Amino acid sequence: MDQEAQLSFLLEKKLQLLVEMATKKYDREILELKAQIHQLSQDVETLRANLKGIRAEQAQQPAHHAPTPHEEPKAAPRVERLSDQQVAQASASGESVSLRMAKSGNYNSEDVSVEKFFYYGNKR
Repeated sequence: MDQEAQLSFLLEKKLQLLVEMATKKYDREILELKAQIHQLSQDVETLRANLKGIRAEQAQQPAHHAPTPHEEPKAAPRVERLSDQQVAQASASGESVSLRMAKSGNYNSEDVSVEKFFYYGNKR
């Protein structure tokens, strides 16, 4: 009976120690999370102050700095067309013409039929 009492006492002490360790761990994590929340709230306040300053600067600037709607449109990217000579050179050098065309998008509607892009048969 004495051994059972000692064993019970030791188990109880062990359980108390484990609970204390877990509690301290959670307290530490809570403190870290509170510090992170505090830091984030300070960052948000700093961003709000910066935003107010930027808005105030924009309000003070004259309106002529705003982009005008009738600006010149940017030039569209030029699509390079492959000539027959370029196709022959590419095939002679071992470079796949279809790969070169696929990478640069140099397709005409005459190059490939629509049926090759879309399959109209059974889906299975």
